[in-house]
Amino acid sequence: NAFEIILYSNTTRQDVVTQAMQGAADVWVETAGLTDQNLVERIRADRVDILVDLGGHTSGNRLVACGQKPVPIQIQYLGYPNTSGVQAMDYRLSDERADPTGEAKVFCTETIIRLPDCFHCYRPTSRAPEPASAPHVERGFVTFGSFNVLPKLNTEVVNAWSEILTQVPNSRLYLKCKQLKTESVRDRVMGYFVDRGIDKSRIDMDAFMPSIQEHLNQYARIDLALDTFPYNGTTTTCEALWMGVPVLSVNGTRHTGRVGLSLLHAAGLSEEFIAKDLKTYIQKAVSWGHSPQRLAEVRSTLRQQLSQSPLRDEIRFTRNLERVYRDLWRQWCEGPQQTYEHKAPLPLRADDSVQSVLGKTL
Repeated sequence: NAFEIILYSNTTRQDVVTQAMQGAADVWVETAGLTDQNLVERIRADRVDILVDLGGHTSGNRLVACGQKPVPIQIQYLGYPNTSGVQAMDYRLSDERADPTGEAKVFCTETIIRLPDCFHCYRPTSRAPEPASAPHVERGFVTFGSFNVLPKLNTEVVNAWSEILTQVPNSRLYLKCKQLKTESVRDRVMGYFVDRGIDKSRIDMDAFMPSIQEHLNQYARIDLALDTFPYNGTTTTCEALWMGVPVLSVNGTRHTGRVGLSLLHAAGLSEEFIAKDLKTYIQKAVSWGHSPQRLAEVRSTLRQQLSQSPLRDEIRFTRNLERVYRDLWRQWCEGPQQTYEHKAPLPLRADDSVQSVLGKTL
């Protein structure tokens, strides 16, 4: 009742997700066919107060339109894990773990607004199957796994995973991503591990699954998910946790390498499943590999734990987001009045945490 939501859809692809968003919006505007200038004019005509760009530097983005500052306040969020670099973009939404105060501002042209708990909120599909029991119980060996896209696989990741397999005898590694549908790609990936002394029989690979249920069912094959670095998983991490599979991540130095920390902390797993460095990452994975019964214990309660965590609290997350919008708008209204064509300087400092933002009367 307090907000009017206008969604500018910049895609020609229509699916159930776009249909759901369209149904939830007060106003839905198709923008894929609009020039940047026409888009700017449309946004101004709609008299938008706060524009949240979800594209960043992704394919088909509209940062050129954002650069013309068609609204008083512009926020970068969610769809691109880095700064926009656009001077007209006022703020970027994150959290204290993904973008720590005092460290992250040197990488960001926007003022960082840090949401409590986590800058993500996860809603699992209603078609998700129930978590399976730990696979090592029936198979007699531990299986590590990753469903992250192949570009996140790099030399250091392969070295670390190979060392883990070496130190946990008879363990397996299960990789699943759409890029593995090509035989030559699978052969190349297999070669990475064979070159490091890992037998082919210990590496399993799968590609795209035709249904979300079949995709999620594959987590039944994994005892412990290994996060990639320095670019962590996001959706894959949330899906693994929902399917009862703990995720081990290593804390990085940039936003892309700290998303795992943010998600796992919000899910209540940070102490045991976050490594401070690569050496600790390997040590923790090996320790879990030698104590699979502990993984089974975590697995048995993980979905319930996630259900009760801030990562799944949609109302709490939305209220926090609303408070940020309200506070930023109030500050703009109290500041120097400027035309929409120019960036409005706001009194919020670049390293202010969201706690100071939320502490004001709204």
